[in-house]
Amino acid sequence: MPHTSSSFKPLAEHQRVYDLIWSQMPHMQKPTSSSWWFFILLPKEKEGYGPRQLMFSISTRAGKQIRINDAWLPGLDLNRPIENGVDRFSGMANGWYCDGRQVYEKFVWNTAVTTLSAPDGCIGCWTEQLHGDPIGCEFYRSPHRPLTLAARIHGQKGSAHFEAWGDLDCVHNSPHESVNIDTPLGGTHFVAWRRMHFRGEFDLPTGKETLEGLGYFQRVCLNVPTFPWKWIWALFPDGSMFSAYVPYVGLNLLRRGYRFFESDRKEQTAVS
Repeated sequence: MPHTSSSFKPLAEHQRVYDLIWSQMPHMQKPTSSSWWFFILLPKEKEGYGPRQLMFSISTRAGKQIRINDAWLPGLDLNRPIENGVDRFSGMANGWYCDGRQVYEKFVWNTAVTTLSAPDGCIGCWTEQLHGDPIGCEFYRSPHRPLTLAARIHGQKGSAHFEAWGDLDCVHNSPHESVNIDTPLGGTHFVAWRRMHFRGEFDLPTGKETLEGLGYFQRVCLNVPTFPWKWIWALFPDGSMFSAYVPYVGLNLLRRGYRFFESDRKEQTAVS
């Protein structure tokens, strides 16, 4: 359960940062802007966390026509109206599940008009179906606990409904405004919650389960051209965490596809 008090920071400061999750800072956006909301979950296993993993995200990018995860969709309009704190734009929901041996890509995979509501504390990307429930996902403010995120996913390969919260006792266990840079040339606004508890119900390709463990959440508004990077987030059996971010600027900027380096050896060196 979330703490009702915290010696790390006042609850009002945690709430201020938490509320930033429901905005993509439109006053900071540029023609190069992209935004995403992202969960990664590692269930508790007998010997620690993982190797099973789940990822769910909602993303968008400025432009007339954009490509995200091999899907084409209308880009984010910088002149779109935002009324009463409700922001609507074209976005993409994407997710995968790894059972430790196989990765099930496109657990959820859809594009839709996405609604981001600051008053309601939610973002949802749903595509109606001719038959059955809509496909997509949403992240929202939990109605059951303060300073808690909830998520609901219904995809082509399964579904999930879970809540996630932090202990609020240090920067990694709290919603953190990690980066706030705004210049005429661009910048970044980044909210990270690097270590969260989660619990929920999951209908996976391998069966239905109640899962709990640790996870990571971020909301990123990147207002510069995207560039390659390597991001590492690791959990150890005792629940301690390691995170590293390795940006790469060079000829690799001209790459096509998702490979970071030209060889597996260089890839492993970067991870090491």
